Amino acid sequence: MTRVDHITLPVKDWRASRDWYIANLGFRLAADMPEQMTAAVRDDGEFTLFFVSADVPSCPGLSFTLDVEDVHAVHQRLTQRGAAFEHGPQAMDWGYGAELRDLNGYSLRIRGKAQGAANG
Repeated sequence: MTRVDHITLPVKDWRASRDWYIANLGFRLAADMPEQMTAAVRDDGEFTLFFVSADVPSCPGLSFTLDVEDVHAVHQRLTQRGAAFEHGPQAMDWGYGAELRDLNGYSLRIRGKAQGAANG
């Protein structure tokens, strides 16, 4: 089986990005490399995001889809923490979910099951 293990993203501030993904999306710290201005966070599926301080390019069309147990709860929690969503939970061509941008402008799709639906 082939699977993606990690991806490296240029970010404005590697520490702020690390902390945001941990506090808001439940990632856990995998590594801190201050001498390289880099941090790595890992999700429950062992996928790792590396954040390296660098110029952040414009990436129209690039988005990351994060599967969550309860999209409504995640949307509510992030909204209470000040996240500005492009739209709340709704049916989209990529599934049922909400969309926002992280600290660096990367598009994040929070995907889960539609409330009361058997399949999402």
